[in-house]
Amino acid sequence: MKLFKVLSLLAFSVGSLGLSSCGCCTGEASVPSLRPLPQFKDIVVEQDIVVEQEIVVDDAK
Repeated sequence: MKLFKVLSLLAFSVGSLGLSSCGCCTGEASVPSLRPLPQFKDIVVEQDIVVEQEIVVDDAK
């Protein structure tokens, strides 16, 4: 009897998910397709990156 309840709940959940996700039962229009992504041009950047960092060690702890 417990197996019957588990199987019936599983069947009900799968059926309700299938009917509600397609939109055919709600009368809603389907989702429009996505537009294509824009095509970007490459930007050429010419610069030298110089990183200078001074390391300070504090022994006064």
